[in-house]
Amino acid sequence: MKKVLVHDIIHDDAMALLQVVDGIEVVNVGRDDRRGLLAALQEADGVVLRYLPLDREAIESAPNLRIIARH
Repeated sequence: MKKVLVHDIIHDDAMALLQVVDGIEVVNVGRDDRRGLLAALQEADGVVLRYLPLDREAIESAPNLRIIARH
């Protein structure tokens, strides 16, 4: 199963759309949870951001990452 990480919050309707897609697990990490972000990225296939940056350390901690998207 693919894992999509949502960092911070996105619109409720967008989150609902992601949660009903077969074959993906949606994980939400709060804006101030740096440790949780780095841990979740280790297994993430995709990440959805709103305004927050995704720095080099974060990207390098995500060996399976295939897509970074802005909401």
